[in-house]
Amino acid sequence: MTPAHPIFEEFIRYKGPAKDGSIVLDFLGTTARREFLQSAIGSGPSYLETNYPPVNEDLFAWIDLLTAVLGAGQSFTMMELGAGYGPWSIRAAKAVQQRRGIPFKIVAVEAEPDHFLWLKANFADNGLSVTDHCVIEAAVSDIAGTALFYVASPDAESSQPREWYGQCLVKDYEAVAEVVESSHGGRAVAVLKSGWRGVEVSRITLNELLREHQLVDLIHMDVQGQELPAIRASIDLLDSRAKYLHIGTHSREIETELREIFGRHGWTCRADWPGNREQHTPFGTIVLEDGIQSWANPKLCSA
Repeated sequence: MTPAHPIFEEFIRYKGPAKDGSIVLDFLGTTARREFLQSAIGSGPSYLETNYPPVNEDLFAWIDLLTAVLGAGQSFTMMELGAGYGPWSIRAAKAVQQRRGIPFKIVAVEAEPDHFLWLKANFADNGLSVTDHCVIEAAVSDIAGTALFYVASPDAESSQPREWYGQCLVKDYEAVAEVVESSHGGRAVAVLKSGWRGVEVSRITLNELLREHQLVDLIHMDVQGQELPAIRASIDLLDSRAKYLHIGTHSREIETELREIFGRHGWTCRADWPGNREQHTPFGTIVLEDGIQSWANPKLCSA
């Protein structure tokens, strides 16, 4: 299989056994338990040879990740914000281990209680100790503190953890009808008047995360609408500490304002594809749900 981008040829495709109860997600040999994935039904082969990533909405995230790994100095640091079960964290670790062999630090932040448990399990399943890295149960936002976070829609069936990875902070217009006891992460659940449900979670800012690291090679951000306030509040520290950002965007207004912020601060745009449409990219046609913006900081790296 010919890769969509030449950077993939810098890495070796995984060939080997599959693990019982898990699937191999990608050409680096990253695994995930079947219970994490809506599409992982039935059993797969016991031995497989992987292919390079197809042309789909993940392609630009792959290019950003591998570019950051190859361009790292004597160590590598990545943040996955809105991590879910941490697929990009594990991919970063696998890429560094295979191609660079340098010390690395992964910071993975996830607010949804079930997904956070899966995140820790996925680190262990892929040979990473959470004590060697930084796994944080919180929602990324522009202010610290606590807030309600959606965990279930009025349609309970579609709200199962493996069915839904798009949770976000509860909108300002929501009102709480009642609070009930629940086993959802051992927390009380707020039943909203709209029929949606939420639990209280911690909030953490980009500034808090960045202060702990002198240099971050890549930030992979999918925080369901909080990307603009989080970046707006932290752009000065991003200027001095972050090399690459890959951002999932969630509205035209967000996309427009992010362009303005990064343009004003001199960042280089590597990719910019609005969501909810079919996009004809240099690699082929991709149907995007979320938008994609990729930015490089010329103060710290080449584009």
